Amino acid sequence: MRWVVAASLIAPFGWSRVRAESAIPDGLDVPVITISKSISLTTAETNTIVSAAQNAGAKGYPARYATFPMTAYSRGETMLMQQPKGWRVPMGTRILPVEYVRATGGDAMADVLLSGRVLMGANSARIRDAQVGDLVTLRDSANQIRRFTVGMIVSNDFTDGEDLIMSMEDGFSMGVRKISRVNIIGFTKPADVYAALRKKGVSLGSEYRLRTTWDLPNPDSTLGIATVKLRLGEFAFQPTDSSAIKVDPKWGNENIVWKHTFSAVPLRNNCHEKVIDDAEGALAEIVAKGLK
Repeated sequence: MRWVVAASLIAPFGWSRVRAESAIPDGLDVPVITISKSISLTTAETNTIVSAAQNAGAKGYPARYATFPMTAYSRGETMLMQQPKGWRVPMGTRILPVEYVRATGGDAMADVLLSGRVLMGANSARIRDAQVGDLVTLRDSANQIRRFTVGMIVSNDFTDGEDLIMSMEDGFSMGVRKISRVNIIGFTKPADVYAALRKKGVSLGSEYRLRTTWDLPNPDSTLGIATVKLRLGEFAFQPTDSSAIKVDPKWGNENIVWKHTFSAVPLRNNCHEKVIDDAEGALAEIVAKGLK
């Protein structure tokens, strides 16, 4: 089976531009502007964005993202989950500078990361009935075992629907080098930041993507891995020699309807049982509009 997990939660710039160019609405604790591309940012691009933020009187913080394999989960002397050799569970992880977390989440969150522990999102905690102090066993980019203690359980909004947040230092030690985005805070007027970015040659809306924390809801955004797992079930997987992965057959047999034939348009596909009705509805709309 081939699975694709979309990790980015960035909305296209053109879609949100009207809202993003306006004044910051009331009620936001720390407004954030996020700049990214469809691929990772180079060091030069990252430095340019950070420099532009500084010129606008703001601060830019590079951020990374990774999906780490989890092979075990324990509490004290009790092993709550231990995967067989070669099997692992995907853990979506935001990798953030401690000072950015301090500014947007508070001292307690920042101090957890500073101590080498991780933050766990509420949805991920619900999946495994997690508690502070639990031990998460991950594999780094060299497939070496790394263990992290859950230092705090935080809101799903703060984790963007992912499982974990760790510091940039820990992420780097896990082998994650690529910068996925730059988060900008500390500005008064968003327009000042956009002007500074354009002056530096950062072409918003074409090459670079813009997202703000006051965007309107984006129907094309993804949910984050932890949220998807909470809704559809968390599965273990095994890497293969290709880009495909082998998924736990027990999970597949319990959740996937194999070779389901849809009624509105007679497509025959494997489909998660919780998605079938929505897919049928979408296909019915296609037929109703004469686009079959």
